[in-house]
Amino acid sequence: NVFDALDIANDVAAFLGGLPDPTPVVRSVIPGREASQFGRPTSTVSCPIAASRTFFRDSIYVIPNGASATDICSVGTNDGAGANTVLTIQAGTRIELGSTRTLVIGRNAQIQAIGTVAEPITFTCSGVPSNGCWGGLYLNGNATVNNGTATSPAITGRQGGGALEAIGEGNTGLYGGNTDTDNSGTLKFVIVEGAGTIFTGTAERNGLTLQAVGSGTSIDYVQVRLGRDDGIEWFGGTVDVKHAYVDESWDDSFDWVGGWRGRAQYLISRGCNTGCDNGIEADNFGIDGGNVDPEATPKSNPTIYNATLLGVNGAITATTGFHGMLLRQNTNATIRNILVFGYKAGLDVDSTGQATAYTGLPVLGAICNQLNAGTLSVQFGYFGQNTADGDGDAADPRGLAAAPYCNHTGANLEATYIADAANNLFGGQGNASAHLVDPWSAVPDFRLLSGSSVATCSAPPSGGFFDTGATYCGGVPRQNTVAVNLPWYSGWTVPRN
Repeated sequence: NVFDALDIANDVAAFLGGLPDPTPVVRSVIPGREASQFGRPTSTVSCPIAASRTFFRDSIYVIPNGASATDICSVGTNDGAGANTVLTIQAGTRIELGSTRTLVIGRNAQIQAIGTVAEPITFTCSGVPSNGCWGGLYLNGNATVNNGTATSPAITGRQGGGALEAIGEGNTGLYGGNTDTDNSGTLKFVIVEGAGTIFTGTAERNGLTLQAVGSGTSIDYVQVRLGRDDGIEWFGGTVDVKHAYVDESWDDSFDWVGGWRGRAQYLISRGCNTGCDNGIEADNFGIDGGNVDPEATPKSNPTIYNATLLGVNGAITATTGFHGMLLRQNTNATIRNILVFGYKAGLDVDSTGQATAYTGLPVLGAICNQLNAGTLSVQFGYFGQNTADGDGDAADPRGLAAAPYCNHTGANLEATYIADAANNLFGGQGNASAHLVDPWSAVPDFRLLSGSSVATCSAPPSGGFFDTGATYCGGVPRQNTVAVNLPWYSGWTVPRN
């Protein structure tokens, strides 16, 4: 409103005049933004959603419980064989789901959920959201994956000919195919809060799950908060994600498996003080270890720039703050411009014990091939407030003289990697509070302090997706580097920034 505009104008005038900031917009909660959603009439949604429809902002849409915890509400058909059903959601709409419900956008269906800064779209449960108060939001697509069952039509270069398709955890539908440019729709200015249903230790639902989602899909400005399992998880596919903020999920913030090969820029992960896991957990084929093939193709190989990963605020205990980045099971990846604070280990390069069964190599053998070849690469970043910068893996027992990292003389593979000047990684940087404005407050500010010792990092690649000017480390630029420095999460995420 006009008062917000006045605050912003005063900020600009103060900055240009060299005066103290009189009205810190970043720390101001915008009044009335939440209240406008309440008092609206409710509209009960019947499932499945078999025909295209629109959710309008003037109602709250309620998807009630199903008969059991495995029940989903599918858009299109759960087997992916249905017509091109489209769910359109207007800006400012609130969708409330029952505790046993998961919303699944089926393969060959689409979601068009396009909010705005002033009116984000919210997926939540009734009442006050809490971790795991409903199932989660799933998108299933036709892009390639590296596990499942081979089907027709054939895909070039794959033995046996057929593209692979799989069924999602907890009966969340069929996904996979041979169309890497597949389009599952648009998520923009979307909040997913309180999601996550756990059936067993390895069968669970996440906040936002992207299963074989293709590059034709647009995902930009998403917040996942109060999740019971992972914040955002990719199962194969090629979809890109930009401006993603995961807050207080009980497991990993960002997790990929099954051959995800997309791009991501501007990631923020903020853990919690009990039960949180990794900022990033990365695998090629397997899920939580097991007898898996680290050589499965297409290999996971995302490109990620500008991430802030925060584990816990305070003492790290046996049940909090595992790893900033757990890169294992033969994944490839290019990761640049990172800040990692508050974990047991900032970086853990690992592999599953079953690697020997497929490669004849020791436990670290498979992942060492990627690290040595540079197909798994982490460069330009700062580690601090961690029990250790690296987790202390032993040397690779193969003893290959040509291996620059896995055949090191010490007992800490990650420390050797971080210490290599070519990687521009800096450990022992102190607490997050020495570098970020106020990341742990009720209304957090993840901007780099103007006096932080974090230096310029690398330029993201050109080509249209990445913002090439984001040459800083972390998911948010330095404080007061421009006249109006409103962070990208300001004004629409919860709590309102």
